[in-house]
Amino acid sequence: MRSSLVARHAPGLLSLALLAAGVVAGVAWTSSANSTVQMAPAPAVIGVVNLEKLSNLLTEMKDRNTNLTSRNQPRVDELKNLDSQLTQTKKELSDLPPSASKDKRMELTLKAIELEAMFDTKKRAYQQAAGIESGGVLRDVYMKILASAKRFAESNGYDLILLDDRGAELPENRSADDYSRVITSTKLMFAKESLDVTDALATLMNNDYTATGGKAPAPANPASKKK
Repeated sequence: MRSSLVARHAPGLLSLALLAAGVVAGVAWTSSANSTVQMAPAPAVIGVVNLEKLSNLLTEMKDRNTNLTSRNQPRVDELKNLDSQLTQTKKELSDLPPSASKDKRMELTLKAIELEAMFDTKKRAYQQAAGIESGGVLRDVYMKILASAKRFAESNGYDLILLDDRGAELPENRSADDYSRVITSTKLMFAKESLDVTDALATLMNNDYTATGGKAPAPANPASKKK
């Protein structure tokens, strides 16, 4: 009697069991879907910096370039003096009358050769020295830009700061290779003006520079990991 009663109700019980399983599965799927939506990352906050504009806005860059100009001025004056002597010697040589002695002509010729060699040698050496000194300034300031950009991003909730390299021109009548170099070297094609943080970063760096009496603190390596 009991077995027949179970048999009569078995289909109904089976249906209920399947329905319950479906409900549980549906709840689990819904929970999983909601969990997936909740775990989706928020959009990244991005800023862009125009490096050329930033360099022109930085007080430290202006001060250090002015200092370089002052340091190079004696070299420039020396080259001007050598060039003036060379010009004068060549004029004296060209103005010699036909009756001038061979010794005098030889003396001026050798002097001109010596002056020209000195001028060319010192010019190359001074240009190389100026290039290295300018490179040192550029490296120092850029390392400070990296450190300041990192600090600015962390303080203002930015996830990414990019260099704004837009504005590269494609002059007409150039080769495909020329165009390819410009195109492939450009990383940023478009950015809203609201993403530009150049002025804000310049203000931060100039305030730091002023606060330290015109001597910006040495930047920490932005690539180093926090311990």
